[in-house]
Amino acid sequence: METNILLSTMIKINIDSNSKAEKIMLALTPEVNATERFRSRVNIRRRDKAIVLFFKAPDITSLRASVNSFSRW
Repeated sequence: METNILLSTMIKINIDSNSKAEKIMLALTPEVNATERFRSRVNIRRRDKAIVLFFKAPDITSLRASVNSFSRW
């Protein structure tokens, strides 16, 4: 995908324990890796008891679709 990324957003999800945060991180990682073939990009990070998702897309439609997809998890 050769395009300039113009839009981005971040979602931080606070979890009540480190072990739950780790399990959620492990569950979402395959989904993040699957986005490589789409117009949007998603990165995931764990910060203590929080999961942080970073979304990037070339247009608002792609960004919204990506965020909506992950919000169902």
